[in-house]
Amino acid sequence: MTEFTKLSFKKGEMNTTLAGLFKDMIEKGTVEAVLTPAAHPSRGVMQTLITDPKKTGIVDPFAPVVPVNSAKIAASLTARPSGRPVAMVMRSCEVRALIELVKLKQANLDDVILIGLDCLGRYENEDFLKLQEQGGTAESFLENVRSCETASNGIDITEACKICEHPVADNVDMRLCAVGADPDAVYVEWVTEKGQAVREKIGHPASGAPGKRTEAVDKLTQARTDARDQRFSDFRESTNSF
Repeated sequence: MTEFTKLSFKKGEMNTTLAGLFKDMIEKGTVEAVLTPAAHPSRGVMQTLITDPKKTGIVDPFAPVVPVNSAKIAASLTARPSGRPVAMVMRSCEVRALIELVKLKQANLDDVILIGLDCLGRYENEDFLKLQEQGGTAESFLENVRSCETASNGIDITEACKICEHPVADNVDMRLCAVGADPDAVYVEWVTEKGQAVREKIGHPASGAPGKRTEAVDKLTQARTDARDQRFSDFRESTNSF
């Protein structure tokens, strides 16, 4: 049974709290760097390799946008083992892509702490920029999704995300859990022995899982699976006369 740690935050301070987690990981020597989505004033949110714990304040892991699949970056960083541990924050689809690259010996996870995060969907790049201009944030996105609403001002997540039945990342060492959590908290799940070792070294207390997590994950997965099956059915019906 895996352990969890609750990270509570005040409204508008989710990323500050997550930055504290990554800062602890670097300062206390569990990793030398963290690869995570981060916000840049002139370039928007993109995967960023952070080595200075003082620079973790720019992290934005739950930002609903994926300019580049992180598996490609991870493969470039790990093609040859370096002996320098790095944490990598990825969505479920990116983790699955990375695992395939490992099978092809194009990536190596020996020095990697793999951190999955609950993915509730992403917007196209231009749509995400529009939402940011309207004041949208990763935190407000999570709040909307908890209310079963992914669209904002006529902008919605991608069709592929609506039918993705893998909102929770598997084959990871740690998870950042938002599904089933209260609006003022994110949970860290310490999944593997490597993940547990991180928790012990940075001194985060263990606690129980979010009380509603299993039910919420099952509900979200089923809704997406139903949407996927309906999409497939509609496609078959539209092409059965070919």
